[in-house]
Amino acid sequence: MFNTSQEVSEVFYSVIGGVVLMIFLATIFILSIIRYQNKERKYHDEKKALNDKFSKTLLQSRLEIKEQTLQQIGYELHDNLGQVASLIKIHLNLLSFEDEDTAKQEVDNIKELTKQLIMDIKQLSISLNSERVVQLGISKGLEFEVEQLKKIKNFQIKLTKPSEFPDIDSNTTIILYRMIQEILNNTIKYSKAKRISIDVTKTEKKLTLVFNDDGIGFDLKNKLKEGGSGLINLNTRARLINADFKIKSKIDEGTTIIIEVQL
Repeated sequence: MFNTSQEVSEVFYSVIGGVVLMIFLATIFILSIIRYQNKERKYHDEKKALNDKFSKTLLQSRLEIKEQTLQQIGYELHDNLGQVASLIKIHLNLLSFEDEDTAKQEVDNIKELTKQLIMDIKQLSISLNSERVVQLGISKGLEFEVEQLKKIKNFQIKLTKPSEFPDIDSNTTIILYRMIQEILNNTIKYSKAKRISIDVTKTEKKLTLVFNDDGIGFDLKNKLKEGGSGLINLNTRARLINADFKIKSKIDEGTTIIIEVQL
């Protein structure tokens, strides 16, 4: 009788133990599912937030590029087209048919100036195209920016780049191009540099752009402490296009900025 009671007790406790174990395992399983679902939800939320941020940055970059283009057009109209048009007017006022040789020379001058004016207007019309950046690509875009900066004539600027550029998707091109514009604009405004160089190299997996100037430089730590929005903005845009962004600068020793785009 005793043995029978003991066996019943053992079976009872075994059943209870099994039930508790099943409940424990089921609880762990359910908690694991909930944790996985929370992680998946968090991942999708972060991905959506990143996509939203990318779209917002992309739109902002497009608008900033358009604003930069309009500024360049304004300078061109004032400093270049206006000057050529004034020269044409002067030559027209000097035009006299009393001296055939002089008149011929003036007409030739007017023809050359008119040809130059037409070419400049054509260049401006290309600049007005909203998809100009994508059409040009980074290689031609860099050439365009350098040519614009050469007109300032307050410094020497040199561009070194490979003959062939890798294919980069249009959205990355727009954000990278705006980063280039922002770096060059900041260099012109604040560095007081006399020499600026842009060196571009590429490998199978990476496109590297190095901007170097001999300007006054700055203390990077202090600049970040002051809340340098320009540097933060460049860092943010670099992360969105899966690029590494580095700045090396010392006071009175110039600045070097490196962008490495993964291909």
